[in-house]
Amino acid sequence: MNRILITLFAFLCAVLTLNAQDNLSALIPMPNHIEQAKGKHYRFVEGHTAITIADEEYRFAAKTLADIIEHRTGVSVPIMVNNAKATISLAFDPTIEGNEHYRIAVSNKAITLTGNSAAALFRAVMTMDQLLLGETLVEGGVEQVLDFVARDHRIGPGVELWVLREDFAAQAI
Repeated sequence: MNRILITLFAFLCAVLTLNAQDNLSALIPMPNHIEQAKGKHYRFVEGHTAITIADEEYRFAAKTLADIIEHRTGVSVPIMVNNAKATISLAFDPTIEGNEHYRIAVSNKAITLTGNSAAALFRAVMTMDQLLLGETLVEGGVEQVLDFVARDHRIGPGVELWVLREDFAAQAI
């Protein structure tokens, strides 16, 4: 009897945990706070997208971000120092508490990564990599998403996938 109760309790905890997560919970580590705005998305455009840094201390994070953007989108992004016209900014913000905490703000015109250390900015860049991976998979179509699901060890073999095309989603519900 105790074994059944313990198993039932563990199952309920797992279900409640899964329901509490949202679509961005796959980010590692889990963000403290996420705000999703509606509207147009930022687009990486060859010749118009550039990264600016306020200090050479942030060049490694900027170079890593430029490599990630090129790998994920195919757009080559130059790195500049103190350039107000750059659309991506890596900046120091002493008001952010914690050595590893950072903020990422994305609008349709700019991306700003802020942290209170070079390490925090690097962590912001790693989160951007995860976000761009998800965006790349979505733009690639359902086949790429299914391939990712098949390779992702966290999802497991027991997952049920429902692939709906066009107006069939309303009929399926």
